[in-house]
Amino acid sequence: MSYADFLHILPLGNLNPPDHTFPTSHMYFALGSVQGPPGSGPFGNGAVFPQKPVFAVADGVIVEIGVTQVTTVLSGQTTRYEEYSFVLGVCGGLRARYGHVGPLSAELQAAVSQAARPNYCNIYDGAGSTYELCNYRPDLPVRGGQQLAMTSGRVAAFDFGAYDFVDPVAGFGRPDLYGDEAKGSICLLSLYSGDEKAKMSDRVGGWGTEKPPAGWCGKVNQDMPGTAQGNWFKDITKFSSEDENVALIYDSIDPSKPVFSLGRSVPGAGSGTLYFSPRPNGEVNRLFADVKPGGGTYCYEGFGDRWGNKIDGYTLRIALADPETLHIEAVPGALCGTGPWVVSASAATLRR
Repeated sequence: MSYADFLHILPLGNLNPPDHTFPTSHMYFALGSVQGPPGSGPFGNGAVFPQKPVFAVADGVIVEIGVTQVTTVLSGQTTRYEEYSFVLGVCGGLRARYGHVGPLSAELQAAVSQAARPNYCNIYDGAGSTYELCNYRPDLPVRGGQQLAMTSGRVAAFDFGAYDFVDPVAGFGRPDLYGDEAKGSICLLSLYSGDEKAKMSDRVGGWGTEKPPAGWCGKVNQDMPGTAQGNWFKDITKFSSEDENVALIYDSIDPSKPVFSLGRSVPGAGSGTLYFSPRPNGEVNRLFADVKPGGGTYCYEGFGDRWGNKIDGYTLRIALADPETLHIEAVPGALCGTGPWVVSASAATLRR
């Protein structure tokens, strides 16, 4: 994109449960908005995101195009629209993924129209939306700098990420439960050099004034085997939707902040991110890496969101039954009190 067309770049690992309960494996180019009439815009709050052009980052081949019919109630009214994503194969296993775009350029749209049938189709739900995705494989050559699409204007950021699908670098313990992008995610900044890399690095930051440590690009895989830290699945027998799962990890912008990222599977708790102040010992607010099998039940209290707003009304209890089994539940009340605690039979059981 033109530097004038985006505000900043969010690091890898952004959390936005329930859709992105696990650390996100691509980066985001945050887009500026203009104020429209009350009730307008994709979220119904008057914020409108003008569409901006996006370009091929290098010579390559468009190996995938996703066409998604979205039905959403985020604005307060049922809205249906079409949105696109695509993957640019650059060299070897290196691929660049573009998301939340549309309309496509005439060349990409023609490639979809001329396809005899999609490679596959899938229907899934997100936060207040239903997605009907069909994926095509056009093998369409493009030139670096060629305009490929516009941003869709339907979200506050344009997805852009890079990954290696031949030689995954993320090292997940259960690769069958992750897609190619997550397993092989690469920091975009590592693919640039000189002034361009410096300019892009300077744009890395959060939604407000948050700035990460110097040189930080985010982290996708935070699993620490034998501890509670990392991604946990409601069902390990299938490739599941992230909204069923839980992540006990660190913030994408400030890697010193531990955070619960909850989908919809924890009894008594809503979906969202819960930050807390860690303690070096005891069984209250311990770092996830300190929670190990046989260590009993740990309790967490004093939650807030990333902006410091309090989230009270319940505490969380977690216990590792074994290295691959986590029990977690919410318990009414603002404070943990004095232990020891137990997790009840109604606690969620997650695995990895």
